[in-house]
Amino acid sequence: MEEPPLNTGLQVIIPQLVYESVDTESDKVVHPNIVDALLESDGPPREKSIERLTGEAVAVVLGGTHSISTVLSIATFHLLRDTERLDRLRRELRSVVRDETALPRWSTLEQLPYLNAIIQEALRLMHGVASRITLVAPDEDLVYVATDDSSHVIPRSSSIGMSSYMIHNDSKLYPDPTAFLPERWLDENGTRDRELDKYMMSFSKGPRQCVGMQ
Repeated sequence: MEEPPLNTGLQVIIPQLVYESVDTESDKVVHPNIVDALLESDGPPREKSIERLTGEAVAVVLGGTHSISTVLSIATFHLLRDTERLDRLRRELRSVVRDETALPRWSTLEQLPYLNAIIQEALRLMHGVASRITLVAPDEDLVYVATDDSSHVIPRSSSIGMSSYMIHNDSKLYPDPTAFLPERWLDENGTRDRELDKYMMSFSKGPRQCVGMQ
């Protein structure tokens, strides 16, 4: 199977840019990027290898362009098909956009419940990294307790993982999972309901979750 053109292109272009950053003296950098920041950090030399710098740059490009464009495409597609939800979003945005030449701050947009519900629903349908990200507990058996209180022992050194696609399409968590329903992220008063946040896997979970979450 051939690699996707985007991935192939990144493997060629980004290492070249990394080498350019490494070869450029710090006092001549006009617009510092993530590679420059890592090179100027106090991290050990192993954290500044070409492989590490290239990996970080690829992650930023994919997370900062491909993922965001996919989420925006999903939200735009569904809103253009649903004038009622689109009008509701417009009304909410007009409540904080008094002047088109002075857009609201991000801290203001974070307080808009319907806008954030739309973002959450688009993220759910985008899935993030849909393949399983595995973890291993090498020194102990794990005990999984199900919702019916039954328990299952997972032997040590087992590779454990779960797919965001399966979770985001679980009808027990998200009724009518293939539908675009921003209201599922709101309570009966129309304010943001955080109950489903625990099942949102688009950014993965834990200390190594995607930095794009912020």
